[in-house]
Amino acid sequence: MAPADACRRIPHRGMGIARQERFEPMSALLNIAVDAAQAAGRIIIRHHQFTDRVAVERKAEHDFVSSVDREAEHVVIERLRKAHPDHAILAEESASESSADAEHQWLIDPLDGTTNFLFGIPHYAVSIALRRSGRLVLGVIYDPFKQEMFTAEAGCGAHLDGRRIRVRPRSASGLEDAILATGFPFRGDADLDAYLATLKALVPGTAGIVVAKEAGAIVQDPDGSGDPLDSGNIVAATPRVLEAMQERLRKVREDAAEGG
Repeated sequence: MAPADACRRIPHRGMGIARQERFEPMSALLNIAVDAAQAAGRIIIRHHQFTDRVAVERKAEHDFVSSVDREAEHVVIERLRKAHPDHAILAEESASESSADAEHQWLIDPLDGTTNFLFGIPHYAVSIALRRSGRLVLGVIYDPFKQEMFTAEAGCGAHLDGRRIRVRPRSASGLEDAILATGFPFRGDADLDAYLATLKALVPGTAGIVVAKEAGAIVQDPDGSGDPLDSGNIVAATPRVLEAMQERLRKVREDAAEGG
């Protein structure tokens, strides 16, 4: 749990559009991450109408990096480094920066959804997380197009623009009543192993893990036996839905093993 002073309530205004003043628990570290995410978001929005002029490189099939990714990442690292020069940083487009303070490590994806951004699909975000002694303790996800700021800190809950957010109290009893979302083009059970291998190759959505947990979801490896940060495979849901998802995935793996 976070110490009481880490969850103090301070004024928190809307992210660039007129909104009623709200309050949310924010520590000094979370304030720094919010400031860095907003700075990166301003860079992204400055370019979003001119993506035809953005320099793009292909890292792999359907995996791109742009000059906007690098520019946004630079400003995030600059803000974090100015506030805490002793912290380590692991960024999506840059080499890992070690430091004397191995206890704190910032995890950055400056433009999560580069392909969407380049194709003019307004569904992308800045993602910043903090890992302390190997444990995720803070997450910030900023959608610069919709100007929505998701924040979460261990023991302080999850918030959207200052309003507390939680998983639905009357959760679905199983997959039949649930809405499922994936980070890959999932089509039934086909090629599940290939899709999971693709996910494992990506940087885990670390900030999203903190937000989901603080909103009341359970976040695990798909088979429930490992740490999603180690495997790179993440399933997040309410307890009943999670159990149903893991059971379905287990059956798929068993059928694949018997068929192989």
